[in-house]
Amino acid sequence: MSATPSLVRVRMAANLHYDQCEAVLRDEDSTAADYQSLLQTAYKFALLRLNKRVRDGAVVMERNDPHLLLTGTGNDTCVEIAEEPSTPMSFLLVSELMIAASAAIAEYAAERQIPLLYRTQDITIPKECAGVWKTPVEIANVLHALMPSIIETKPARHAALGVPMYAPLTSPLRRYVDLVNMAQIISYLAQGEPHFGLDELEKLRLRFLPTLDCVSQVQKVRPRYWKLLYFQQQGDQRFWEAVVTEENEYFVTCYLPREGISLRGKRNLFDDRCAAGQRYVLRIGKVQPLRNEIQILEAISKDEHSGEQF
Repeated sequence: MSATPSLVRVRMAANLHYDQCEAVLRDEDSTAADYQSLLQTAYKFALLRLNKRVRDGAVVMERNDPHLLLTGTGNDTCVEIAEEPSTPMSFLLVSELMIAASAAIAEYAAERQIPLLYRTQDITIPKECAGVWKTPVEIANVLHALMPSIIETKPARHAALGVPMYAPLTSPLRRYVDLVNMAQIISYLAQGEPHFGLDELEKLRLRFLPTLDCVSQVQKVRPRYWKLLYFQQQGDQRFWEAVVTEENEYFVTCYLPREGISLRGKRNLFDDRCAAGQRYVLRIGKVQPLRNEIQILEAISKDEHSGEQF
């Protein structure tokens, strides 16, 4: 996919939320109805891009990411999991446009030798892993074939995204790498040369990689901390729905779809029929959020459980 960027000033026509766009795409009444044709065209493009990426080996995982609602402060902070409307169509529209823009700009920069920070994952992924995966068992299986992506100044493919190269720049308000890449492109368009040369950018990359690693860890641990605090506040007498994703002679890994969290428990807590895909209800306790500690206290096959509170 080619791109020819330019510097222009735009005026925002509307600030649409995911649920507004979803309603339009489903032909339901919405305050965004004036933009139906535009949104439908963008969605068709997103579907074409998704199918193209999958043909090129992309691994797409659709997994629940619950909305955590915090009230109170300090030790009085209360955690709830808020139910939000599902918006898969509008989410796909946004994510595919972001990937398309970042991949196209990466190729534009590589052709002109504009130094950028590329997110690469130059690995071989089994062909059977390509596709859109939704169930916890499917996702657990394909995750074994993936390796984390890395930040480099040399363009290379991103296997899981199914693109020949990828330079993130669609989120400058949230990520430092996007901000640097956008500055490089803007400088090239405005002055004919990038702000940083290749050597300068490489030195910059080496300097902030440790910080990026720390930020990545915080991004992973922070939601889990609040989820563990939620479990702690719910007490250890409640049962939670879960599905087995992996099991061996020592441990069983379960995924809680509503809470969006994986837990591992001792094999002897589960019955002999335990296998990937089987559903259980779990009683959880001994939760220490700051230590990232949580234990499965009891596991009962869902068919045998008579409790009502999940």
